[in-house]
Amino acid sequence: MERIDIELKVNTFLIEEMEIEAADIFDDAKLKDDLGLDSLDFIDIVVIVEKTFGFKIKPEDMTGVLTVKEFYDYIESKMTLLGMYNRLLSPSPAKESWQETEQSKLLNDQEWPTKKEHGRVLQEGAPLDKKR
Repeated sequence: MERIDIELKVNTFLIEEMEIEAADIFDDAKLKDDLGLDSLDFIDIVVIVEKTFGFKIKPEDMTGVLTVKEFYDYIESKMTLLGMYNRLLSPSPAKESWQETEQSKLLNDQEWPTKKEHGRVLQEGAPLDKKR
């Protein structure tokens, strides 16, 4: 998710859910002093962020978040970490594409090896077998 999308979503829920005037939302605005958010509002923000961005806010993470910009930064850093984690868990499209290409060559083109394949001796005329 791009930074502009994060800012738009945060601003939208600050305006719609927290009833803050759009003109009051700027980078250096202090969440408590300028926007008037209190501890009950922060509980609502935790729920909204989880629904909007898909992760939970830990209260200890928010202790250093004082301004709107710091809140954007916090959301962006969590989204970046979440994206990196998801990429690690998901298969690579390039890897899948390579595997599909190799499988296609083996299955559709009917390659019949007659010599050593990856250090294994295959019988002449026998198709490649993944189990070998």
